[in-house]
Amino acid sequence: MNNLSENGVKLKIGLVGTHEVGKTTLGHILTGYLKAMDYSANLVHEAARLSPFGLLEETTMEAEKWIVNQQINHELVTARFSDILVCDRTSLDTLAYTKYVLDKNPSEENKESYDLINKIVDSNIKSYDVFIYFPIIDKLITKRNKKHNEEFKKQVDNYLIKIMEEKNLDNIHKLKSTSIQGRLEEVMNLCCIDKESFRVVSSDEESLKQILSTKDAVLQKPLEGDKCTFTNQ
Repeated sequence: MNNLSENGVKLKIGLVGTHEVGKTTLGHILTGYLKAMDYSANLVHEAARLSPFGLLEETTMEAEKWIVNQQINHELVTARFSDILVCDRTSLDTLAYTKYVLDKNPSEENKESYDLINKIVDSNIKSYDVFIYFPIIDKLITKRNKKHNEEFKKQVDNYLIKIMEEKNLDNIHKLKSTSIQGRLEEVMNLCCIDKESFRVVSSDEESLKQILSTKDAVLQKPLEGDKCTFTNQ
């Protein structure tokens, strides 16, 4: 198996979006596809699933502080064994839910907690080479059982959009495709990882290093409009 971890060559992909927009599904498929192509790729599962505290509408500052620390710890540990790291959720997502808690209860204690988490996020987001943003798409919602309050879902999505705009990030890609296959191809193409690339690098390690050369590789094909333009669905 190709393994460039000793050379410090990594590609870190963050899947960003509110709950139930397809992040986990694509994360599993993308990671599985990369493994099948003989890459050392791993998925960092979202820490929120393991939280001992309330989630979604019932979340608290204690919950979000626990989640952001667990998420970052999982990323650090998994990165040791990966050339390509795919993260199901990022600290940006956590900050969106934290903003929801703060707006619901703008106490001084909550403001201090929000500021603390915001500083942690500012440090952590520098480690990502590209963020893949999953917008809410109505046609996908109708195919799923509506497990959660859709208004709350849109509220969190709006928080996330504002946060990404405020952070002025230039490495966010908003998905255009709605099908799983289309999204997979979109991400692989964005990160300069396609079937032709796989065929070439299987016998050429220098080409592999070039493809996985972090930000230079990801931004080899510029993101749409240089910056991601957000529009509500």
